[in-house]
Amino acid sequence: MILNTAGLAILRGTRPGDLRGKVDRLPCALFGVFGLLLHYAGLVFSITPWLLVSDQADEGKLAAILNSTLVLSCWFIERLQSKGQGMNPLHGCGCAVVWFGSTLIEWAGPRPYDSMMAGLSSQVAGCDGGYRSPFLIYAAVWLTSTLFGALFLCCAKPGSGSKVSSNSTSSEEDEQSVSRTSRELEKLEEFRNEWVLRRKVLPFIYGFAISMSCLVFASGVARDVMGWVLFGAALLGIAAACSWQWLWYLELPLCLWALVSQSASSILRLTQSHLVFRSFRWSSTTERGLLVVWQWPGVWFFLLGVFLIACVMALHITSQVEPRDGEDQAPRESQLEMKDDESSCTGPRLAIGAVQFILLIMTMYLYFIGITRPLMSTHFETPEVLGA
Repeated sequence: MILNTAGLAILRGTRPGDLRGKVDRLPCALFGVFGLLLHYAGLVFSITPWLLVSDQADEGKLAAILNSTLVLSCWFIERLQSKGQGMNPLHGCGCAVVWFGSTLIEWAGPRPYDSMMAGLSSQVAGCDGGYRSPFLIYAAVWLTSTLFGALFLCCAKPGSGSKVSSNSTSSEEDEQSVSRTSRELEKLEEFRNEWVLRRKVLPFIYGFAISMSCLVFASGVARDVMGWVLFGAALLGIAAACSWQWLWYLELPLCLWALVSQSASSILRLTQSHLVFRSFRWSSTTERGLLVVWQWPGVWFFLLGVFLIACVMALHITSQVEPRDGEDQAPRESQLEMKDDESSCTGPRLAIGAVQFILLIMTMYLYFIGITRPLMSTHFETPEVLGA
């Protein structure tokens, strides 16, 4: 967690947008690469509790709870580096909610009583010796998401369109024309759409990569296959690249990145654990301890944590945030048109938000039924004996 925080802090403090014209670019780039390496090393060490420590032991749960404090340290670093100027108060509230929800999930959630070191052999079931259907769904979704996520990271970086638009006008053009050409407006709109898309997609790519890396590392160590280990290292590299693009190219706050990335990784890691059929159990009522949680009221605290994390991710997906340089570069006429479009779409957006909130409540209710209701119940009756 310390390496993770230090690497993200260096990336946040050396991004080119905040140091433009103040210091040389080369030292900032070298420090940025050093921060990226620290962040990558922190990601590697953050998944070792799920590999080296038994999930039944208290050390694994304690390590997961300590990793949940990363969002609070990132908020503190963002406040120090920005000196409290321009910080959104909702980001601080969101960081507190995410920390509380992820801590509840790790503390009050059921513990897996099987070992991830079993690898893919634990996913084989049935008379034909094939893999379970949920595992096949998991493999298809996670592999597709990480593959297209890696390709998405290799696409054109946001910022190229803004630089072309800002340097294309001269003093003579300002005297001859009032607004930019249609081609420049199209480039600016493409930049805006790509910026918004990356802001919404990067946390999920990070979550898919982080969650899958644990299973891939465990499978590689269990089978003694170096290719699996290298694949897990590549997944962590994708996660580190997501952090780099968020801080350097999108130039968004560090606390916001910690907020959405930790939420996405917590939800996707939990979903992965259910799809690969891990044996989850709550502690027995005979056990005592600070980290021991029984099924009641543990299930209520666990569902509260999942509900808080899901609400944060829903707000992240539906929120509307514009690029920092977009408003200065856009002409006044286009800004007025965008405001008119936003006012005309207020009703449909509210309707969509209401439907999403209703679906979230229904999902949590069905999840509660799936946790508390047994899959099968038995009823024994004594046979009736008739005397002759």
